[in-house]
Amino acid sequence: MTKDCSHCLDKAPDRLASPAHAPASVAIASALERAHPPLRARLLSRLVAAVGPLALAVVGGGAFAKYVRRARGGAPAVSADDAAAATARQVRELVRYVQQANPMLVTQLMRDLTGELPCDCQ
Repeated sequence: MTKDCSHCLDKAPDRLASPAHAPASVAIASALERAHPPLRARLLSRLVAAVGPLALAVVGGGAFAKYVRRARGGAPAVSADDAAAATARQVRELVRYVQQANPMLVTQLMRDLTGELPCDCQ
């Protein structure tokens, strides 16, 4: 989003929400699908870091299990390739889990995404 695009700044929350004010898990998964790979990887890393080892092995059908070992040594970094491979469904499940455990993180991700998505005006 360009910094001087007041039109997109005004409608930023609408750019995340789908019809009928979708839950955060759907909105974030949808936004991450449109995000450029480095942003997608960075935000997925934040989500994965908020999940314990047991949940990483289960959430999203085990798609994030590879981060169990990395999570023990600090914040796991999701690669751009791994971020691209994560399906919208897996991301929704991860966000849903994180939203229950840490709703403030999901709120912050929503704010971050509204400022990072490309401008719709161009």
